[in-house]
Amino acid sequence: MDRTTSEFWTAILFHPNTRCAICGLPNKMISAYRRRGWPWFLGRREGAGSHPRLTLDHINPGRNADGFRPLCIECNRTRRAAQYTDEEVLLVVRDKWLWFSTPRFLWWLNTSPGVGGRLHRSERCAKRDSKFAARRLA
Repeated sequence: MDRTTSEFWTAILFHPNTRCAICGLPNKMISAYRRRGWPWFLGRREGAGSHPRLTLDHINPGRNADGFRPLCIECNRTRRAAQYTDEEVLLVVRDKWLWFSTPRFLWWLNTSPGVGGRLHRSERCAKRDSKFAARRLA
């Protein structure tokens, strides 16, 4: 991967509003869940195996060309080396999230890979976040 591509993906993976390409989990929710110490399937809190953000997935394993996308650690771990389709991965991950929480708190969860879910819980939250982002840039 060249420097420009690396910088591009670094910016994507560190942005709080970037979502997992399969399940839709936003980076900011990973941070919030990990600060509280749950759920276990998002990786360890500290040390080796801890992933406080989305990870970079090779769409075609073994090829280092353009085929990348952001995935949460659980989708990336479940998918393995392209052994499962995105639909199969989403079913497994959705079952884990639904076991862990109620649908009311899973507003971000996709209905099919890359489709459904929301970045913000409500319009009010979206407005609040945009005002906060504008203040940070000023």
